[in-house]
Amino acid sequence: MTHSIEDLHVYLRSIKADERTSLSVLASLVHPEAVVLDLGCGSGALGQYLREHRSCTMDGLTLSEAEAEHARPHYRKVEVSDLENCDLLELFSG
Repeated sequence: MTHSIEDLHVYLRSIKADERTSLSVLASLVHPEAVVLDLGCGSGALGQYLREHRSCTMDGLTLSEAEAEHARPHYRKVEVSDLENCDLLELFSG
């Protein structure tokens, strides 16, 4: 489900295990306690779900600082950059 918020172009999504959405399908493929790099993490719905329900360690990348602000509570690290021209090894070293 998608909810708009006051920030322009930021949508809050949620994942429910009993719904079949793109995010719930992705979440079902991740093993418990996995370390996940979420490219295009948006406002953090996948990170929140995997952290809370699968005890995963999440890092994320998004293009929007407004989205990153919403995602940060659910991720170990969130970077704001353009996937087309960023250096992932530099941003997520270690």
